[in-house]
Amino acid sequence: MFNRHIGFLDPRGLSSTSEPAVMLESLSGATNAIRKCESGLHLWKFFETPSWKSLVMHCDTIDNILTKYIRKAQDKLREYKNKGLEPKPEDMSLLERFLLSEAVLPEDMQTILLDMMLIGVNTTSHAVAFLLYHLARFPRTQQKLYDEIKTLPAKVDKNMLTSLPYLKACIQESLRLQPPMPILNRILTKDISVHGYKIPKGTYMLIATKLSSLREEHFEDALKFKPERWMHPEIGKEMESMATIPFGHGAKACLAKDLAEVELSLLIYKLLRKFRVEYHYGDIGSTNTLIASPSRALKFRFVDRS
Repeated sequence: MFNRHIGFLDPRGLSSTSEPAVMLESLSGATNAIRKCESGLHLWKFFETPSWKSLVMHCDTIDNILTKYIRKAQDKLREYKNKGLEPKPEDMSLLERFLLSEAVLPEDMQTILLDMMLIGVNTTSHAVAFLLYHLARFPRTQQKLYDEIKTLPAKVDKNMLTSLPYLKACIQESLRLQPPMPILNRILTKDISVHGYKIPKGTYMLIATKLSSLREEHFEDALKFKPERWMHPEIGKEMESMATIPFGHGAKACLAKDLAEVELSLLIYKLLRKFRVEYHYGDIGSTNTLIASPSRALKFRFVDRS
């Protein structure tokens, strides 16, 4: 997003007052506040509840940090313009591309980035957790994926990752079984009819996407982790239609879908090249929350392949 290391993985820079630590704490606090706000009665719509106040406080903190990065990106683009230079797309961050395209107003950029941070950090991390869990529980699948990964060099780019069909299949299958957002909410913009039931415009709808992707009528052995089901283009295309939509669909689909898929692919690629992943504990399910998370602690064992 910013095309730079923020320092989340650097233990030397994670003092309690450092920017990475403050951002992590704020993201975690905001996520917990959102879960509380969206659970039960939405009293925060009528008065400021403790959860609402906590959400505002943490979002303000993240906003202040994002403002700094937006200004840096604007200064960098302004410097390019003053020098008469044209920045190369491959050298630009996602933020810089947004600003340069002028498709998004600067005042809206902050809101978009905040949404991407709040939703993206949690959904991507949980998606990685579930994928590692499935690979650890099925060693043969993990070995097959490792054999595919070995065909490429250690350093890869986005285009090279697309040449790994089994990696993509593993990601698709894990997202089908454990979508980070099991329920999507929408407000109808027009009257619709579903199976003979007329639903008027303005109705608040909950779409149980996870239930759809676990139905036997859509997927054979729907509860089993079988990446091979995605390896046949004609079958995969049919299954992908609307039976499983982990990133949503249409105009309201996830803005960072492509970024999330690249992050998942690259992380799993790098991890499996160096380590064999093991898990020797009980089954892990998902929580029934706005953003589904693993139901128990992740106790993976990473065995060095060298």
